[in-house]
Amino acid sequence: TIAGSCAGLAEHLVMFPVDTIKTRLQARPAACASGACDASLTSCLRRLMSEGVCAPWRGAATMLVGCVPAHAVYFSAYES
Repeated sequence: TIAGSCAGLAEHLVMFPVDTIKTRLQARPAACASGACDASLTSCLRRLMSEGVCAPWRGAATMLVGCVPAHAVYFSAYES
């Protein structure tokens, strides 16, 4: 169960910034319906970096609170 928790933690910490970028790219065109803003990947990455290095991980703590026990249960079911 500890190995499952660690595996889930590692996976989510690596993929959380990717998911943050994906979500921002998907939400940006809806916010810019007038076509006056740039919804490109470079624009999104530039905006994230201007918010600080930790910006892609903002909100990750909440996700980790749920994923660690979930992955522990998930992997312990396979070990039984």
